Amino acid sequence: MAKSKPRQPAPTDKKTDAAKRSPDEAQLRRLLAIELDELRAELREAIEALRLRLEGQIAQIQETLAMPEPSADAVDRDARLVELSLAVTTLRDLKVKPEKGRCRDLKQIEQALDAIRDQMSGW
Repeated sequence: MAKSKPRQPAPTDKKTDAAKRSPDEAQLRRLLAIELDELRAELREAIEALRLRLEGQIAQIQETLAMPEPSADAVDRDARLVELSLAVTTLRDLKVKPEKGRCRDLKQIEQALDAIRDQMSGW
């Protein structure tokens, strides 16, 4: 018995099949526009959450500063003076350009607030 060749599917027009299966450009544009709208909403939410968190850290530091000074020995007082001086220097050294809307500016602010909060944690 002779071996038969494997059956080949009937030739089809690949462009026609692909066009039937894939969405058209207009549909993809609409889908992309919807996704971008959703991303815009998520961006606003993320920015608002970051703003609230950083403002909360600032408020926490300000509350610590508003507390009356504990009656402690001179060593504790000297340490607090050094920490306060470092905190002022940290904030003055920030090179933030809010008009540019740079992520690194937000990161610098966050790092500065974290450092100050850590310095004041023992108060």
